[in-house]
Amino acid sequence: MAHDDTIHMAAPAATTATSATSPTGATGGATGGDDAAHECVGHLAASATHELQNALAVIRESAGLMQDLVSLCGEGLPHRDRLCTMLSLIQEQVARGGDLAWNLNRLAHAWEEGGEAARDLGAVLEEFVALARRGCAMRGVELSQGDGPAVRVNAPGLAL
Repeated sequence: MAHDDTIHMAAPAATTATSATSPTGATGGATGGDDAAHECVGHLAASATHELQNALAVIRESAGLMQDLVSLCGEGLPHRDRLCTMLSLIQEQVARGGDLAWNLNRLAHAWEEGGEAARDLGAVLEEFVALARRGCAMRGVELSQGDGPAVRVNAPGLAL
């Protein structure tokens, strides 16, 4: 029997020009059509971040092997210090990319967390800070997360 790789999505629901207003006065346009779009984008982003993590794993392992080979060659290897510095830089950047890919993957899966379930705001804030840090740095702002008490709220994953 052949495997069907087709992704089946429900047809988007009709939307209206009005937006819902929450008890706090915030507006949101979450409709059935938005749910299908979120699911589609979530699938694409999750797939892409998985592939990115796989590519980073190959780079990390290759750089690690090169570091081992440089160590085996000893002090007589030409440009040994420069090679070690470059390989360390590669490992640092792979770790940085892996962290970003992990947080982006978590965001990509947020659409799956429908319903009013308890969510850890500290974890959500940590993911937001990790993903927003670059944009802030480009504007000369350092973004960090402080310590605080654990707070859980009941909210849909993507909306949160």
